[in-house]
Parts: sequence; structure tokens; C-alpha cells
Amino acid sequence: MPTTPDSQHNDQSMALGDNWIGKVVGAIMNGPDWSSTAIFITYDDCGCFYDHVPPPHQGWGIREPFVIVSPYAKPGYTDSTPTTMIAMLAYVEHTFGLPPLNADDASSYDYSDAFDYTQRPLKPVPMKTTKIPAAEKAWLAKHGADPNDPT
Repeated sequence: MPTTPDSQHNDQSMALGDNWIGKVVGAIMNGPDWSSTAIFITYDDCGCFYDHVPPPHQGWGIREPFVIVSPYAKPGYTDSTPTTMIAMLAYVEHTFGLPPLNADDASSYDYSDAFDYTQRPLKPVPMKTTKIPAAEKAWLAKHGADPNDPT
């Protein structure tokens, strides 16, 4: 979980957030457990921007960004199956043969279309750090961020 400057919330730097995600994901991809890893990059809100697609079910809120990183994720694939964050729990339960905790996760989609466990495992993708422009550093410093952050 990032700190506020790396959170990509409004009034924060998207580039700083991207650099933070890249640092965390890069460390995992280059670590000893990459061959058996699935990383779910989620956001806790929509950024309060207009979404042209209405919720697919009564009671569901607006869509939120979500990215899956794994050596078994289908390259370039967009999974458009409607689901909620409960799908992450369903993924873990189905992957490890665990019983569902309740009816919600028992009936939830589990991102199974986003993975191909028969494909040759994908190699780690080199992460790149974005240099923060001077004007953005000045704006961030004026609004409470550390102007000396090396990223």
C-alpha cells in the first residue's frame, strides 16, 4: 500500500505512483517466487472521473482500474467479465482449493479468463523509472510533497 505521495490520488503525482508500482512489481518479478505469482494492482476509488459505462448490476458502483501481473497472465488481454473485488478472494479460493467464505465469493467470477496456465511462463518485464519534470516537482513541493524526491 503506497504512502500518500505515491498513491495516485487527486493532487498527487501519477508518475510518482507509477514509479512506486514499478519498484514493487519489479522487485517481485525479479524475486525467487515470480514463477508462481499473481499480482493484483487495484485502486480504492475511481479518481472521481466520469465513467461512460453504467454499472452492470444494481448496487454496484462505478468501475475501478485493475491490473493483473503474472507469468501466466494472457499477454495484452482485457478481461471484460463484470465482477467485484470479491473476485480476488474467489481466485485465491479456487487456486488453492479453499472453501468459499460465503455466498458472495462462492458465486463470484475468479479471473479465470485472464490466465493461461498452459502457456510458456512470461519473463519479467523491465520496469522503467519516470523522471519527474521540474515543473511537476515545483507543484508537488508547493502542495506538500518532497521536492527532493529522486524520482
